Amino acid sequence: KQLQTLETQLSFAKDIYNKQKTLWDQKIGTEVQYLSAKNNVETLENSLAASKQQLQMSKLISPINGIVDAVDIKVGQMASPGFNGIRVVNTNSLKVIGEVSEAYSAYVQTGDKVKLFFPDLKQEVDSKISFVSKVINPQTRTFTAESKIASNGIYKPNMVTVMKIADYENPKAFAIDVNLVQQTSDASYVYVAGEENGKSVAQRRVVTVGKIYNGIAEITSGLNAGDKLITVGYQEVVDGQEVKW
Repeated sequence: KQLQTLETQLSFAKDIYNKQKTLWDQKIGTEVQYLSAKNNVETLENSLAASKQQLQMSKLISPINGIVDAVDIKVGQMASPGFNGIRVVNTNSLKVIGEVSEAYSAYVQTGDKVKLFFPDLKQEVDSKISFVSKVINPQTRTFTAESKIASNGIYKPNMVTVMKIADYENPKAFAIDVNLVQQTSDASYVYVAGEENGKSVAQRRVVTVGKIYNGIAEITSGLNAGDKLITVGYQEVVDGQEVKW
């Protein structure tokens, strides 16, 4: 109704202005009458534009495309800015968000490889880090890392996901079962099968162990490509003992 009233007033004000302008062009009337009519039109035009803008703000517009998943507001209910009355879900654009300890802040970068494991689905997919926060959360001492994933119709918002980020890589190292590495008071060693006098014998090989993750040990020195690592009965053999396989 307010818009209709303003539109009617503006239409009338324009008629008055056009008549005053015609008279003013003919040197009839005063300049004050002409300027007053012109100002009245401009004032009503601004009021009408402001009212239309306010009316537009009364509409609920979702910031994303998607499907309405829940409606928590009723017709006639009062709502204030920030009130979440309608939930819109877009499963075409998904991302996994994780909080990473600040100890890894220098190692996690955008573009790093990451494995995303969904416990409920028993499914693991390969992806890449799409965003890394530059700020450390002072309460949790963590930073945010995100990874975008393609929708397959199974993933759902707020689903629990485990992010396995590759923060370290050494293409020249060997990776073996950590249980194969044995210890003395001053060294780590493994057993390999070697040739002595035409026989296959166990040979103790001192190795340097790097990082250990998920039961796998990184061997940075002591092993060479082609070495035959003894993985069965390695705790019973001794250096120089004949072995068969």
